Amino acid sequence: MISGTEHGGRGPRVPASPLMEEFRARRRKFSLSEITDHVLEFALDQHGSRFIQQELESAAEEDKQAVQNEFFCASLFVVGLVSTPQTRS
Repeated sequence: MISGTEHGGRGPRVPASPLMEEFRARRRKFSLSEITDHVLEFALDQHGSRFIQQELESAAEEDKQAVQNEFFCASLFVVGLVSTPQTRS
């Protein structure tokens, strides 16, 4: 679940995933490969986005590509929402 507004952002509060909660609690060190399927959620979080930036600096090409693919898929979803005509009831 996307949680960009959980801690200090704008808009309604959205519950964070258990993975994000574990990351925020700083119980252990994470790697980029561990946040697969949660990249967008991490990107929308202040500390999660910084984590992604730092990890990308030294990440393997495979991990960089996985992050890029997840952002690409998310952007296609958003574009689909925006460009799909809404019908009124």
